[in-house]
Amino acid sequence: MVVAGIILLGSGIGVATSTVNPFATGVASRFAEIQLGDGIVVRLVAFALLYLVTCVFIMRYAAKVKADPSQSLLSDITFTDQFSSEPQALPYTKQHKVTMTVFLEPLR
Repeated sequence: MVVAGIILLGSGIGVATSTVNPFATGVASRFAEIQLGDGIVVRLVAFALLYLVTCVFIMRYAAKVKADPSQSLLSDITFTDQFSSEPQALPYTKQHKVTMTVFLEPLR
């Protein structure tokens, strides 16, 4: 969960506090009829604060789980039962061929 938190919360903070992203901030600035640079200080402060809060949250959660693994959100799930130790060969069907063709054809 720590890795998922780093990825999901990190990307969420980056998108939410985007400073000069032309696809989010640029379009919003155009609709609001303001310059892209207007409010950049507020966005930078929001980024710094949310980055700090997110780092503290993830570090505290990681320390809590390291000290007591039963505190993890996934502590009651056993993952070893969900995976087979023996790989199984699946038949290559017509549906697989169609899927691979549709996927790979644009790459030619």
